[in-house]
Amino acid sequence: MDVRKPLCKTNILARVNQFDIFNCYCIPFKKLNKFFTSELREDKKPTCSICKLGEKLIYRDFIDRETKDCFKYIQEKYSVTFLQAMEMINRDFNLKLLSSIKLHSNYAVEPKITNFNLSEVEESVIDIRVCTRNWSEEDKQYWNGSYDVTLKTLKKFNIYPLSGFFINNTYTRCGNNVYGYYFGKFEDGREAWKIYQPFADRDLKWRSNCPESIIQGYRELPKYGDLVIITKALKDIAVLNEIDIPAIALQAESLALPIKLVQDLKSRFKTILLLYDNDEPGKNAAKKLVAEHGLTDIYMPECSKDASDFVENYDLEALNVYLSEIYELYSNNPPVGS
Repeated sequence: MDVRKPLCKTNILARVNQFDIFNCYCIPFKKLNKFFTSELREDKKPTCSICKLGEKLIYRDFIDRETKDCFKYIQEKYSVTFLQAMEMINRDFNLKLLSSIKLHSNYAVEPKITNFNLSEVEESVIDIRVCTRNWSEEDKQYWNGSYDVTLKTLKKFNIYPLSGFFINNTYTRCGNNVYGYYFGKFEDGREAWKIYQPFADRDLKWRSNCPESIIQGYRELPKYGDLVIITKALKDIAVLNEIDIPAIALQAESLALPIKLVQDLKSRFKTILLLYDNDEPGKNAAKKLVAEHGLTDIYMPECSKDASDFVENYDLEALNVYLSEIYELYSNNPPVGS
């Protein structure tokens, strides 16, 4: 009789620590809280780090605004399932946990074993403080001239123009068209901000200390309604607000949609539509949510990636007409499982 313990997350972490798992499979990672370049996407500058968050070590990508634990990291890097990721750790660290999972590849890595103790590590804290300024003509041209977003809407969603910001104790002076999205305070008194620099290079466009639990636009939703859209960015939420369509967004397209959030939306709105980017990453992320929650995914026409692009290419009235037609179609034919 085989008395080995079964393969599961708990039994893995009882035998090998998260630091050693990351150190084994994330090649650029050398030290906690030290930035390195991503091996999951093209990355010219160090924009990722691994830090302590609660009782976990978390991989944080400051460009794609994603977080992953060690299991999720292996899944994405090697394109494997959660069960296969666990079996890779079981095999490579010789944990001898009982498993029937088959791996398609014989490729294995050489693990390094350390005496890492998570309880001895201080949790990584990102403190963002901002210096706001008055709205300028350049700001008005960007928001209202390009996307028909009014100052009233910007105030509603706590979007502010910035003259500078601190990340921990490092100050960055801002030129024109730099904005801060404010999401309230953490329990420790720090403020939750997302810094948006639309004309900066990709690796500088976003800075954030917002956890996945902050749902953009959620606080501004009406109590009940006919339609709510799940989109991918606060800018698109602001655009949709101009045509009286309530919307929310996760902190990144690739994140999972919490079941409790879906249940909440279904209890308050008659129709839920999923509007992610009209590109391969956006469609792949949307298809996962469709499969998990029985939602309906819609997209902008091929000429536009998202709602704000559509308004920039056409106008707000055209967006209203396009989405009204889609709503009429799906409000009368809800998806299976809704």
